[in-house]
Amino acid sequence: MILSIPIVLHIRVEAPEGPADQVLEAYRGLVAQRCQDFTPAWPDVRAAIHENYARTFDAEGAVEAHQRWASLSENYARWKQRHYPGQPILSLTGALRSHLAGGFPPPDEDIAAHSYTLTSALSTPSGYDLAGLHQLGTHRMPARPPARLTSSLFEEVCTVLRRYILGGVQGD
Repeated sequence: MILSIPIVLHIRVEAPEGPADQVLEAYRGLVAQRCQDFTPAWPDVRAAIHENYARTFDAEGAVEAHQRWASLSENYARWKQRHYPGQPILSLTGALRSHLAGGFPPPDEDIAAHSYTLTSALSTPSGYDLAGLHQLGTHRMPARPPARLTSSLFEEVCTVLRRYILGGVQGD
C-alpha cells in the first residue's frame, strides 16, 4: 500500500530595489537550494504519517470527515472475542497498528530528493499485503482503510516542508 500526498509549493518573493535587495537575494538563493533536496525534511513527514495512522487506529477509522470502519461480521466478531478478547477492529495481535504507526517492523521507505514513499511491508502467512487487504477489502471483507488522508496530515506535511524550505527544520 502506498500513501501518496502530492505537494506543490509556489513561492514568489519580490521587493523594491535597494539595500535590502542583497539580503533578499541571498535568502532567495537559500530557499532555491533547499527546494533541490527535501531529504532532511522526510523524517518529520514520516513522523506525521505515523501519527496519522495511530489516530486512525485509535478512532477505528473515524478521523475527521471519514466514517468509522465497517463492523465485523457476527461470526468473525464471536471468534475474535473468544480468541482475542477486547481487541478493536483491525487489531488482532496489534502488529498492523504497530507497523503502520512507526513501531516494529517498520514500513519500507523510498527516500529521494523530491519524493518520500512509505509502503506497508507486513504480509499475511499466505503472502498478501495485510494493510492492502484492509485498505481495499476483499470479496469476503469490506474495506477498512488504515491509510486515511486527513486535512490535519496534509497541513502537518505542508508545515514541515514550509519550515524546512524557510530554514527551520530540526537539526539545522
